[in-house]
Amino acid sequence: MGKGNVLHELGLTNDQTKVLFSMQYLLTRADIYGEKSGEKKVEKRNWLKQWSASCEVFLKKQTKDYHLLTTLKSLNSGIEKISKDLANRTPLYLILMETTFFKPYFKLTVEKDDPYKKLKITSKAAVDKVLEDFAKDLRIDIEYIERFKVSLAKSKKGITGYWKKILIGGTVGTILMAVTAGFAAPLIGGLFAGPGLFGAAATSAGLAVLGGGAIAAGGMGMAGGIAVIVGGGALLGLGAGGGIGVLFSVSSEYTLSEAAKFEVVMKEIVIHAQGDIRLAQELIKGQRDSTKQLEEELFQLKEDQVENKKKIKILAKSVQYLRSAIERNEENILNAA
Repeated sequence: MGKGNVLHELGLTNDQTKVLFSMQYLLTRADIYGEKSGEKKVEKRNWLKQWSASCEVFLKKQTKDYHLLTTLKSLNSGIEKISKDLANRTPLYLILMETTFFKPYFKLTVEKDDPYKKLKITSKAAVDKVLEDFAKDLRIDIEYIERFKVSLAKSKKGITGYWKKILIGGTVGTILMAVTAGFAAPLIGGLFAGPGLFGAAATSAGLAVLGGGAIAAGGMGMAGGIAVIVGGGALLGLGAGGGIGVLFSVSSEYTLSEAAKFEVVMKEIVIHAQGDIRLAQELIKGQRDSTKQLEEELFQLKEDQVENKKKIKILAKSVQYLRSAIERNEENILNAA
C-alpha cells in the first residue's frame, strides 16, 4: 500500500465530509437551544452562522451539493447515503470521533479581537444526548464516545509524559494564536480552504475546517475525491504536496493533538473496532516516514541556528512528540497481536 493509499484510509469523501460538518452543526445547535443567557444565545447563533457559512464555502469548491444537513431527517438521509455499499466502516467511526472531539466557538478570523472568546458549551447533557443519537444513527456502539474521550486524554498524557491543559479536539485556542500570526494566516487560507478562495473567505473557510479537526486536502493533488483528512491523518500528509509540515514547525501543540488523535484512531478504530492489524502496520509505517521528513527538515534548519532558533525549538518538540507517539502505537499493535 503506497503513501497515497494509506492517507486515503483517513480521508473522507465529499458526502462524508458534509455529514461530519452537519453533525458538528447540529451538536452546536443543541447547545444553543439549552443556553439560558439570551445574550450568549445570540452570540452562539452568530458564531454558528459564520462557521457553517465557512464550511459551505469550503464544500462548494468540492461538490455541487454543498449545503449542510440541518435537520435530523436530512442528516439520516445523508448517513444512509454514505453507509450504502461502504467497503469498511472506518469513515463512520472517524466521523463520530471527530464530532465527539469537536468544541465550537473557537476563533474564526485572524483579527486580534475575538467576539466569541467567552463562549463555551453549557448544555452538556443535551450535547451528550445528541452524540449518542449520532452513534446510533451510524450504528456504532455508544461506548465508543467515552472510549474516544478517555483514549485521547491518555494518549496526550503518555506522549508528553505529563498532564497538559489542552482543549480536546484540536487545541484550537492555542493553535489559532500561533498559526494565524503573520505569514501563517494566508497559509491557512491557501492550504485548507480549497482552491479558488482568497482573502477573508479563504481564511474563514480554512479556520473552520481546521477547527473542526479536519485538514483539507482538496488543493494538494490528492486523488480519489478526498475532501478532508481526519483522525490525525495530517501526520501522513507531509509528502502530499508540501505545506502541511509547516504547521508542525509552527505549533508543537498542534503536533501533539494530531499525534494523540492518530493514536485514538489506531487503537480504538483500526485495532479494536475493525481488527485490522495490517492497516495499523501500514499507518504506523506512514507515521515513521513522515516523522523522518520532519527530522530531515530539523537537520537542515540547524545549519543556521541563529536565524531559525524559534522554529528549531518548536520543530524539535514536535519530533519528540512524534517519536513518543510511534513507540506507543507500536506497543498497541504488539498488545493486539
